Amino acid sequence: MPHFSWNNEDDRKNEWAFANEFYTSGEGTIKLQSRKYEKIELKHNYLKIGTTIYCLANCEPSEQKKLTGGYARVVQAQDEKGKLYAIKISYRKEGISQQEVEIAKCMGICYDANLTSNGADICMAMPYLGLDILNHMQPKFWTYSKDDIDILAINCINAVLVTHYKGYLHNDIKPDNIMIQDDKYALIDYGMACKQPEKLYAPVIQDSAQGTLHYVAPEILKQKAYSVNSDIYALGVSLYRIYKHTVKQIPDIITQMCSTNPNDRAPLEFAKLILISEKNRKNHTTGH
Repeated sequence: MPHFSWNNEDDRKNEWAFANEFYTSGEGTIKLQSRKYEKIELKHNYLKIGTTIYCLANCEPSEQKKLTGGYARVVQAQDEKGKLYAIKISYRKEGISQQEVEIAKCMGICYDANLTSNGADICMAMPYLGLDILNHMQPKFWTYSKDDIDILAINCINAVLVTHYKGYLHNDIKPDNIMIQDDKYALIDYGMACKQPEKLYAPVIQDSAQGTLHYVAPEILKQKAYSVNSDIYALGVSLYRIYKHTVKQIPDIITQMCSTNPNDRAPLEFAKLILISEKNRKNHTTGH
């Protein structure tokens, strides 16, 4: 796991004192590297995003790979008070767009961002939202019941509905982008998101087919047409795989969400209602 490696509280205070002095001396937002300086040897990298300084967690190369996306990597961080954050750092100048930042702020998952390099990283500060759904499940993967997975599916549907209710298509739904912390579910990575058309279910035609291959709807590959239905497909495939690899029982409504024909896919509100009613019926018949 990513970690912060101070030997003691004095080390922590000394590093933070040096970082604060560094940034108040007019160094802007350039990254403060973990290395030996004249006054101190830093064990962490530091970044300033907006008005806040963040200490970046250390992790092994194998762990770093898990946190790395196609255009950016996500690093755990904390502020001087110890509050946890996630920092998205781009590999390239266009890796984080103004549109992504605006949508992420609308969704409540972005505090601030540096979008001009000037020697600094292109990066975005986000709340720490826990682990992605598969890593969250991993320690007890084989202990989940059908009831547990139904509840998980309902919560995932709710997370996607929040995005749709706020007028956006996510366009890259997959298990890696569904986060869980303290039974709260949230979507992350709005790098491919776009505004939803005024007419519900109407497609948005893009210049190219984007997304993660196994979760991209057929109509995107054929016509580059994104819609509420393509988000439903991506979530359906995500949930199908989770059901298959845990309880081996896949509800018909989840299979319907994965239909190759966009018009045959179950709307999310309907899928949620079916899963809730099936869960309640099962609990009623078993006396729970």
